[in-house]
Amino acid sequence: MLQQEKTNFREEKRKKIRHDKFKRKVLFLQLVLCQNQTIKDAAEKSKINFSTAKLVLKNFRKFGFIQNIDKDYEKQIEMLKQIASIKNEIKQEKIEKREEEFKLLSDKIKSIQPHIRKKQFQNEKEINSKLKLCQQELENLKKVQFDLVTSVLQEQIKLMKSSYKCV
Repeated sequence: MLQQEKTNFREEKRKKIRHDKFKRKVLFLQLVLCQNQTIKDAAEKSKINFSTAKLVLKNFRKFGFIQNIDKDYEKQIEMLKQIASIKNEIKQEKIEKREEEFKLLSDKIKSIQPHIRKKQFQNEKEINSKLKLCQQELENLKKVQFDLVTSVLQEQIKLMKSSYKCV
């Protein structure tokens, strides 16, 4: 009887250890596949060593399930398919959100560009009109200066003539 109890106790302990290892493997796969964590980080969080983690991931990718004698493979496959579909939905939502943001930004740019072009055209028009005004003012100043120089020269000529007559 005592021997029977010892073997039962050992068997239960082994089952518990196998169940715990299986839980850690599933946790590792969830961290890697669903939360996009690195293999190293996920292995640390699920408390399995790195080489075992790589092997678990490799076998899962190869066979599509985790081997455990006590568990039903169909439930594992269904759970992992759900994980994959959720991950795919999240990815699709992110893509749609990015496309929507891109479209909004594109529309904003399209609405701003004509305004900028219009403002730029108005600025160019304003600058051209100011330039024409400045050129006209310069021409007027040159004309006034020319008239002044001409009048001064005429006065000098008159003075020279009058002084020449006097001598």
